[in-house]
Amino acid sequence: MLPSAVTPVLPPELLESIIDEVGRSDDTQTLRAFALVCSTLLHRCQSHLFKAIDLDKRVPRERYYRHFHHLLASKPRIGTYVRHLRLGDDAEDDYGRRNGVGGISWIANAKTLPQTLGLLPRLEQFSLTFNSEMMDWNDLSPATRIALEHALSLPTLQGVSLEFISSFPPTILLSFARLKYLGLSCVEVDVVTTSPGRLNFDYPPRLEFIHLRGTPPSTISVISRSLIASPGRASIQKLSITPTFEAGFCEAINELINSPPGTNLSSFEWLPSIHFSSSIGPIDLTRLANLHFLKFVISFRRSPNQRSPFSQTLRLLNQLASEPNQVEEITLECYFLRIPRLSHHLAHQEERRLLGRDSNSAAGEWGALDALLSRPAFVRLKALKIVLSLDSIVEGDLRQAQSVFRDALLWPKLSKKGVPVLVHPQQRTDERFLSRTFGH
Repeated sequence: MLPSAVTPVLPPELLESIIDEVGRSDDTQTLRAFALVCSTLLHRCQSHLFKAIDLDKRVPRERYYRHFHHLLASKPRIGTYVRHLRLGDDAEDDYGRRNGVGGISWIANAKTLPQTLGLLPRLEQFSLTFNSEMMDWNDLSPATRIALEHALSLPTLQGVSLEFISSFPPTILLSFARLKYLGLSCVEVDVVTTSPGRLNFDYPPRLEFIHLRGTPPSTISVISRSLIASPGRASIQKLSITPTFEAGFCEAINELINSPPGTNLSSFEWLPSIHFSSSIGPIDLTRLANLHFLKFVISFRRSPNQRSPFSQTLRLLNQLASEPNQVEEITLECYFLRIPRLSHHLAHQEERRLLGRDSNSAAGEWGALDALLSRPAFVRLKALKIVLSLDSIVEGDLRQAQSVFRDALLWPKLSKKGVPVLVHPQQRTDERFLSRTFGH
């Protein structure tokens, strides 16, 4: 009689390693299948399945929040697995559809939200988005405010992103210097309660990555003060900016980057609106001796007060061109690019001119960029990346643009210097971001 087949049993440590590897690849389908195999694998799989909870991804958002709340209430253990939470309010267009009443925020009116947040003791990243009409912090219920303040003060927290909040408490904003990542979009501080005498710190500064979009000067000034006044030496590594048109915005940014915490920046991103031109004002990069990466949004949409889509970018780059710098990589994210009909190899000078805003520009705006980046100051430059927006260029123009911008005839000086020009298309991502993705 043949011996019965013996099913090999893998050591638990090996199974856990396999599950962790699957979890790192975000393969939720395989994780769910593993969880059904046996109960011993369930908890390990759930620790990956519930690591990131995005309640801003699908609509109606309140319904998915309620499902998540009921799951937590019935199985509180799941809350200990959640590391990244994204809470998103209803869009403006959804407001009028709820019982015929407009202006309702489900986050502000969710009576169970304090309980939900209380069941998430190990948050590392927290993203909170209201709608573009702004939410006054003081209009939230006391219980919701307390719960949010508690979540924003968790010792495990490493990154926060907030959007569309007014009258935000400066004391909470000041405490964000202890984080690693901070993203603010249209967050206005309560200036009435902001005073130098209220600055008390009992934490070392850790803030390395800051993303500011539509952020007023008063909020930026609070961030600068928190970094300057906090004990120890803060050192911002990456600053990403979408400017506003408010008076004093560029002055506040300049104060931030030229303060001791800002002078160690290695990455600077100037990302103005693609629909309106913006001035850099007094922003000065000359003291940033450690800059390695630069990124600029270039919009070719015509604007009456902008002679060239490159004007502000060239102004910033010119600040770094007087003496050798550390810049290794520059990215240009291009929108509404106008592609002329060109022959395959750009053989004639007249055709090369067409790459400029009009046929009268000597070498076009691209020629000015080529000349600037080939100067001796950019001795460490390793690559120029051109990102073509798929949202603002048709497919036929996209193929031609890729061919045009890869052609060495467009970059005679950079080509001679041996700096490659890398061109690739890109779909514009959701402007609302998870702070855990910032800095990568």
